Amino acid sequence: MFGFLLSFYTNPWVAESGYSKAYGAMAGIMSAILVLFIPMFFYGKRMRVFVHHWKLLQWVKWDEDRETGE
Repeated sequence: MFGFLLSFYTNPWVAESGYSKAYGAMAGIMSAILVLFIPMFFYGKRMRVFVHHWKLLQWVKWDEDRETGE
């Protein structure tokens, strides 16, 4: 979704701001997203377990073993 929106609005953004400002901002946004890899690598499992116990997700019903097609 982010990739679609970024590519969809690139031309108007470049026309309004210029190449250097628009692509500099895009590089900053993508760098911030890529930097999230580091904490997700080390704390990803802990975050998934934490989110799994949210009250909102208790309404979603699924089997513990969610194999597809079996």
